[in-house]
Amino acid sequence: MQNEQQRYQLGAREESGRYPVTVNGTPAGCVYRRHGSWFPEMPGHRIESRGTSRTGAAEILVAAVDQGKRPTIPA
Repeated sequence: MQNEQQRYQLGAREESGRYPVTVNGTPAGCVYRRHGSWFPEMPGHRIESRGTSRTGAAEILVAAVDQGKRPTIPA
């Protein structure tokens, strides 16, 4: 988990309540909170997982990138 923390960066909260996430310096999507859970969102992909924290949701995006997924439209 230590390496994953170095691989992603959370941006400032947007007006929509979402936090942009970059993985390895490339925009990968965003995370947002809904009803107490944190959800990752990658444009063009459906991610069924949810995190218990903002960083947990960002780590799910790191795992998606490791699986070869990339946003299909700019994040």
